Amino acid sequence: MSNPEIYGWQSVYAQAILETDDLLLTERIYEAISAIEQRRLCPVESNSDEDCALNDAEAGIKALITERTDRFVCNATPGHWTIRL
Repeated sequence: MSNPEIYGWQSVYAQAILETDDLLLTERIYEAISAIEQRRLCPVESNSDEDCALNDAEAGIKALITERTDRFVCNATPGHWTIRL
């Protein structure tokens, strides 16, 4: 089994997903969203491995926000996040 390719934005995303300190969690979430959205500013081939990884990461961040904060994510499409209290 080969190791999956690691993209630059993935380390920031992993830090958010793995954060156990509730005081740092919001900061890590925003850093991950920023890293993902910065990557989305450049073209990513549709349905490529990285595009699929980005989509999975966006779904993961939405789940993290819902499960670990008092916020709710709605209408989150690439480049457009609405986070409600």
